Amino acid sequence: MSSGDSLPLDPQLVAALEEAMSIWASPGLIEDHMRPDTGPVALLTMTPSVTVQTSDEHPGAELVDVVVASLLRWGFDLVTAIEPAELAALPLLPAWRATFDAAGNTLHIREPGGVFYDGDLGADLPAGWHQALHRRGCLVVLVCSAIAST
Repeated sequence: MSSGDSLPLDPQLVAALEEAMSIWASPGLIEDHMRPDTGPVALLTMTPSVTVQTSDEHPGAELVDVVVASLLRWGFDLVTAIEPAELAALPLLPAWRATFDAAGNTLHIREPGGVFYDGDLGADLPAGWHQALHRRGCLVVLVCSAIAST
């Protein structure tokens, strides 16, 4: 089998993962008052309900988060600081599209292979969130992995 080949997935496993997998999304707005030129940045912090990691018991081996690895392959970047200037400088994913329903509370994020996110943002969006989003023309999506509630 070449490195480009993939094993066929068990349809029951795929169905179970799709049923169990949900993503919690929380809209936020961040700005640096010391740098008013940057302006506010609209972001969406997403936390998958399931973390899938490789397991390798060899000395020196590190766990690899499958979700993070997939996002990096799709063009996401690792974030080292949650600061407006750094978030605004993240790479754009030109084939991705974010759209809203008529009320502006349901967000649909499509990636080239299908739907990445389709969900309600809630009624309490941060004041100025839609304005910051439209001013920049892009949404910063932060995907957290293996977050402990403690």
